Amino acid sequence: MLATISLIILCSIATISVYICALIFGISPNLIMIKLSTSPDILHGEIHRLITYMFIHGGLIHLLFNMYALFVLGTLLERYLRSKKLFLCTYFICGIIAGLSPILWLPYGVVYSVGSSGAIFGLVGTIVMLPIRRLILNPWNVLALILINVIGLIPGSRIDVIGHVLGFVTGLIIGYVILRRKFRKPKYVPVYIT
Repeated sequence: MLATISLIILCSIATISVYICALIFGISPNLIMIKLSTSPDILHGEIHRLITYMFIHGGLIHLLFNMYALFVLGTLLERYLRSKKLFLCTYFICGIIAGLSPILWLPYGVVYSVGSSGAIFGLVGTIVMLPIRRLILNPWNVLALILINVIGLIPGSRIDVIGHVLGFVTGLIIGYVILRRKFRKPKYVPVYIT
């Protein structure tokens, strides 16, 4: 649970800092976000954006929704895994893969993406593959996830559906690997007594 709380605090501080800096320097918060967001600029060596975009959010509502989801899902998964390191690896791998979405959007124009939604959808994908899925997969939660992404298909909605899907699929793969490792049968080595 400590890793989840740490991520929530870091995301909150980063997002609030963007707005404070914008106020102090008299510039638009969007200008700062564009510099920290994931974008096609990652193709030109700005790979730091694959991490920084996960910590900033496009406003208070965006931050609150994501931090609530991270708290609910993160504490559940972190407790199940019993490993801060494995939880953080899952979170960051899903987030980094989701951060590649602006490259896939290139044929439609330049897209800037911010927020931890892709990593959070990765946590959902991981949970779906594990026995704890029954704790979150009720019809209302599934409907909410579907609605978020259907709304994202509406032009001008500013929801990175491709990032969500990339994070979710990455989470499914990670969950499968965790499940296989956790429940594999031990190999027995025959012992011969002479």
